Amino acid sequence: MPNGYFRQLWASGPGAAGRQAGLLFTLAAAATALGVLVYTEQTLLLASIAGANLFCGLLAWSMPWQRWGELWPAVLVLPAFALIAMATLGMGSYAAVAAPFLLLVFIWLGLHFPYWVTLVAAPLGTVAYLVPLILAERPTVVVSTVFVMIPVIVGVALLVTSQVGYLNQAQEELRRTGQWREALTTTLAHDVRSPITALDLALDALEAGELSPQRRHAMVDIARRQTRRLNRLAGSLLDLSRVEAGGELKLELADVPLAEAVADALGYFSERNDIVVDVDPRLRVRVDPERFEQIIHNLTQNALHHAGPPVHIAARAEGDRVRVEVRDFGPGVPDELVSQLFDRFVTGDAARSSGLGLWIVRQLCEAQDGDVHYEPTEDGAAFVVTLPAGQRGRAGQLHDAGKPG
Repeated sequence: MPNGYFRQLWASGPGAAGRQAGLLFTLAAAATALGVLVYTEQTLLLASIAGANLFCGLLAWSMPWQRWGELWPAVLVLPAFALIAMATLGMGSYAAVAAPFLLLVFIWLGLHFPYWVTLVAAPLGTVAYLVPLILAERPTVVVSTVFVMIPVIVGVALLVTSQVGYLNQAQEELRRTGQWREALTTTLAHDVRSPITALDLALDALEAGELSPQRRHAMVDIARRQTRRLNRLAGSLLDLSRVEAGGELKLELADVPLAEAVADALGYFSERNDIVVDVDPRLRVRVDPERFEQIIHNLTQNALHHAGPPVHIAARAEGDRVRVEVRDFGPGVPDELVSQLFDRFVTGDAARSSGLGLWIVRQLCEAQDGDVHYEPTEDGAAFVVTLPAGQRGRAGQLHDAGKPG
């Protein structure tokens, strides 16, 4: 058989569940057809059961389970149990041959569905197998079925479910680890290139030696700023690894003048004149300065990347909190991305973005007792950060400070 056929049959998901059920029905049809040769007294009944199994198999294989959802293929246990009951009744003294198919049905349930589906199906399967045995007056088999076979079959199915869950979790962790490494590589590739280029240009200018003292000082300032940026990036990557491993960020909280902190964060965009800042110089926030700088930098970079200039940054006090808004005038965020906007690896431009920037912002805000959310606007998008106000930057104090003495 072609490899594609095997992949379709042994994959996971509702489509694969339906195809595997189709295979089980087909095997049951073949076994029942063989039963016609052995138990000739019920030829018509067994032939009908074989035909019904074959029909159910074709139906299970061809139905659009993938479109309907994860649990829908589980309804196939109803015709499966009905056909097992009919086969058990028709086989008479050979009724035990239906037991392996009952086991296969429950293993199939364990492979594809949660525990509760198996537990719901257990009494249905018990009745389907038990009633024909009672009608056939086989008390010994009835007792062994109730107290031994059915509990073992259900136990095997639950064990399969547990193992599948463990394997799926391990596979998901491997996938996330690979995605995490790829995202960090992308982050390094994008974020390191810019400061290295700036450093190279500054060093070339200094090497030329034909600079005024003011220009030389500016070049040294650029080099120092980009060096700090590289150092911040290295620290950020360590922070990301620590958060991913379930640890906590190390913070050095302080009362920081908000306007100065925003200006420091925007220093990395010093060549731009299309970032407008409207921040009361009296506002203060209780933050880790480096972490706050990264928040503003990431949000500004995100706005420039996805919407382009201009970008407006504004702030105001709200009680014991400070609201900082980074706004752009682009197309906004697609509706389908809004609910997962701050999740890892979510991006509207996979080719140019790692999908970590906004997730980092959320982690840093929450670590500093803050929050971040997205607000759509008529002509763009706004990302709003709320953080604790500094002791001298609360709304009431600012209001009092504005009164004449």
